[in-house]
Amino acid sequence: MVWLRWTTWALTGVYWGLLFTLTHLPPEKIAGAPQFWDKAEHFTAYFLLATLLGASLMFTFPRRRHIPVWVLVIGMSYAAVDELLQPFVRRDAELNDWVADALGVWCGVLVLWALRKILVARRAMPGPEADKAPVTT
Repeated sequence: MVWLRWTTWALTGVYWGLLFTLTHLPPEKIAGAPQFWDKAEHFTAYFLLATLLGASLMFTFPRRRHIPVWVLVIGMSYAAVDELLQPFVRRDAELNDWVADALGVWCGVLVLWALRKILVARRAMPGPEADKAPVTT
């Protein structure tokens, strides 16, 4: 399980660094890049960040129940800082971009929450051995 923890943290770090780099490139550096719907790009980028960060935290601290709250706080705060830093590289800081980022974080947290509920419920389910155990009263 240690390899899984290290792998998720490595992926999270690489992805977060790539996200920071791409969101802080000046406009002339990204002029030739393929453009999609801007808000969908923001949503997807922060959905992936929240999912990776949440998975890393869940693998590192499996018994902590407030991880989704921490992912929300970290993800939405970072999105705000990211938007506020963009004017320094001649890009626009937009409230709607932050909203798309925040929605991506929320959806990533909801996916992690659902997966955690499913996995915890599976662990709690009795196996076939439980049916064969003698009943004591």
